[in-house]
Amino acid sequence: MDKLNTLESLKQKIAAELGSRPFEEREAALAKVAARNRLKVWFRDEGPLGRELYKKHVQFLNAGATEHERLFIAANRVGKSETGAYEAALHLTGRYPHWWQGKRFSGPIKLWAAEKPRRKSARLFRRSSSGRQTRSEPG
Repeated sequence: MDKLNTLESLKQKIAAELGSRPFEEREAALAKVAARNRLKVWFRDEGPLGRELYKKHVQFLNAGATEHERLFIAANRVGKSETGAYEAALHLTGRYPHWWQGKRFSGPIKLWAAEKPRRKSARLFRRSSSGRQTRSEPG
């Protein structure tokens, strides 16, 4: 909970700083931050990242409610690691979307994530959690 309190405190400081800026500048900054929030972008109700287009991914996420272990086998570059990073972020933040049917934790958790090769997964997780790409990553 300390991390959430720190995050809320930081958000309040940023809001106070933005409050002193012109309206257009505030709106542009808020839009930039919102665009990087991948938890709100992935698995939307509709659109190019809508859940109806990713039925297998949603099925995998929902299986977490009843299955202790799961394995997502699919083709390359279809979002397996992104889906895992999405689920991990939901569990770590406790901010589940309205449609979530998978496992829900009622309090803070500890989470380990592993993948081979390590360098690739570290870059992917950094990009997935921050919404940014590093120079060494493919576009």
